[in-house]
Amino acid sequence: AVKAGQGKEGKEWREGSIRCTFEDHILMSDIVFLRAWTKVDIPKFFNPVTTLLQSRDTQWQGMRTVGEL
Repeated sequence: AVKAGQGKEGKEWREGSIRCTFEDHILMSDIVFLRAWTKVDIPKFFNPVTTLLQSRDTQWQGMRTVGEL
């Protein structure tokens, strides 16, 4: 059976600790899923456009697809 619960954060605990309450007693055979969110720093991505460096009479040609190979 599905047992719902709720996580509670506390300021007095160390970082990464959490206290959970459940509707019913949980058993050692129960599987507990915890949905958690954290801040992730995304590095900046630089993608140069090299097609602007070609001469005007040259046509850009991309990679061949698997079907073309």
